[in-house]
Parts: sequence; C-alpha cells; structure tokens
Amino acid sequence: METIARERAEIELVLNDSPSLRGEVVRMIADGSVRVARLTNRLLRLHGEHVADLAPPTYTEDQVLDDWYPEIT
Repeated sequence: METIARERAEIELVLNDSPSLRGEVVRMIADGSVRVARLTNRLLRLHGEHVADLAPPTYTEDQVLDDWYPEIT
C-alpha cells in the first residue's frame, strides 16, 4: 500500500507539471493493464503455473488516482 501511495503521489506531480497528460490517463491505464496482464502471464508460466491467460484488469481513473485499494480476500 505504501508503494501504491508513493506512486500515486508521483503521478500527481507529473500531471501537475504536464496538465495536458490528464486527458491521456484513461488510455495509459488501459495500455498499462495490457502490459501487466502479459507480464503476469509470463511470470506465472516461468514459475511453472499452468493457468489460463489472465485478462487485463480494468481500473477506472478514479481507482488509480484516488485512495481506492482492491479488496484483499
């Protein structure tokens, strides 16, 4: 959670320095989600896990930038 909070603060600094990027946040989240799913699938296979490919997660701009955290079960 500390890493997420720190990275959110960094994102806010970048967006404050470059306000024109704010309109790109949704696209950047979607692009990042695809990369994360691909990496996760590779790492699972590398560690011998045999699971169906994971679909990219879907997060909203508010979830990424605000104080939201996924439920941990």
